[in-house]
Amino acid sequence: MFVYFSIQQAKEIEEYVEAEETTRKPSFKGADFFLVKGVDGTKPRLWDANGQLVPTHEELTGETRRIKAQFERQVKQERALREQAEQRAAQERTLREQAEQRAAQERTLREQAEAELQRLREKLKQAGIEE
Repeated sequence: MFVYFSIQQAKEIEEYVEAEETTRKPSFKGADFFLVKGVDGTKPRLWDANGQLVPTHEELTGETRRIKAQFERQVKQERALREQAEQRAAQERTLREQAEQRAAQERTLREQAEAELQRLREKLKQAGIEE
């Protein structure tokens, strides 16, 4: 596959699209299409108006789009991190509440054991058996 375009025209169109205030419309001649037969079609090729081969790994999107995409990725990452932090905080609250419940149960059991021990001491005292 071949794509033929003018870099200057592409830059003018990009500036026009991304500008907040427009002064004039860019000169746009429309896309050209060429069919080339008998070429290795396994790798795409881009040619500019000056006949220069353009590396296909370069993005043809504008700087604004790249920044916007980066910002959106950052927002998603921050949201995910915030959700993880909220989940950890909720788990910590649950563990803290469980620990407080266990501590309260242990205090209750200790108080019951001390009361039972005191009752048994009183019973021994009444029976005349001293410790």
